[in-house]
Amino acid sequence: MYPARLTAKYHEPGRNRPCVCGSGIKFKRCCGNSYSAEASKAFRAAFNRGDYEEALIQGRRFFTWYVLSHKAHTLLLLEANPDAGRDLLRVDIEALAELLENLHRCYFYLQRSAEFPKVLHHVRDLIDDPRWAEKVYFVDGLWHLVDRNDRAEAFKSISSIDIESCTDPDILTLYLDVCPTKISLSKSLNIIDRIISNTKRDSVRLQYRALKSVKYYLVCEKAEGDRIFKESINEYSAIPKEKQSIYGRVLLAHALETYGKAGGDKEVIENAKVVASDLIREAEEKGHSGDYIGNLWKLLGDCEEDLENHAAAIDAYTQSMRVKPSDLTKAFLARSICNDGKLEAARNHLADIDVASLDEPAKFDLAISWALLSASSLRMEDIEHAKERMRAIKADDPLFVQLRDRWLIDLLELKPTSDPGKIRRFIARLNSYITLNPNIFGIGINVNKIIDDIDSGTTRRQG
Repeated sequence: MYPARLTAKYHEPGRNRPCVCGSGIKFKRCCGNSYSAEASKAFRAAFNRGDYEEALIQGRRFFTWYVLSHKAHTLLLLEANPDAGRDLLRVDIEALAELLENLHRCYFYLQRSAEFPKVLHHVRDLIDDPRWAEKVYFVDGLWHLVDRNDRAEAFKSISSIDIESCTDPDILTLYLDVCPTKISLSKSLNIIDRIISNTKRDSVRLQYRALKSVKYYLVCEKAEGDRIFKESINEYSAIPKEKQSIYGRVLLAHALETYGKAGGDKEVIENAKVVASDLIREAEEKGHSGDYIGNLWKLLGDCEEDLENHAAAIDAYTQSMRVKPSDLTKAFLARSICNDGKLEAARNHLADIDVASLDEPAKFDLAISWALLSASSLRMEDIEHAKERMRAIKADDPLFVQLRDRWLIDLLELKPTSDPGKIRRFIARLNSYITLNPNIFGIGINVNKIIDDIDSGTTRRQG
């Protein structure tokens, strides 16, 4: 037991000094009279209902409370009992980094991203420890990636960190996403294993084991991919539902849908539908944000389409578009409409998509949708449009280059008089790729994480 229990108030900055939260506002006008542990729950509730202005206010208050508690208790414990203090310091660094990410999300959704670098400037020296410096590098890199779509600057932010010895799952996740050079399969699997071994979140463990499975699928080691997928799904499903985070349940639904589609197991896909439907019902009852609900309806539409329930898939995608308009969802909606035999309507939806708004993985999805339409309609205009979309795909990864070129060869051979059997084989190839859709289990940078998972480790009481 350390000799004294200093109050957080003792460590407050001067009333006219910048606030602890990094806002740049004077302490007395920002969190001075309102920081508290209770702000954590208020933050989570505000964020989940899409009130990002209130979430930012509450997030700042909780961040300030945690920083002052760290100064009042952890630093004192480090002097009195270094071993125990080091353990608490590690917990504080992890917790404050998560809270800093929460603030970043609020600035992002409020379209005030340009203000966030000054927050990082203010908090850079909060903790005198290299692990905190690395966390700030990470959040800075995340800002460059998510807010500026600048992978080069994101990589530069973390370039001083020794990745070979790094065990921080957040940093390793960012590195996988922004590394400018091709990462070998063995190295990427090594990094994924370090993420899995060092994360404390069951949801992240599920996500990266699923990604590992997909990596094996892509090198035609389906048996190993199936084994890992099945184990990861079973382990997460065994966790009591009340201990599963919302984000983890979303990932579980995605994992079930992907695994079921890869193996053609309709029972597994039905299980994915159940999880997705439960999440939609809960989200609508709790008034969660339109972005989140829209993503869930999109997932339900994927499940229905996997089961060849085209009309139900169209309804689900339409519901998704209603709450979250999205050109990517429109591309998937067009597939279901096409498979339902309404080729002209599918063509109109695809033609209405703003290609410039799509990222590279989404452009793959759009190209596949055009290819499926052209294989169904055998109209030269559709075939030419599909080839145009295929050629426009940018890919450094040899696998995707190979896939793109194979699609192009197939498309070049398509004619209005083509053999229906050949068309079916072409569609089967595309469906095989769709199973490994890069938008499902790609790299884990995801600014849309549900706060229940992000904030799960940061609500403990100090002292």
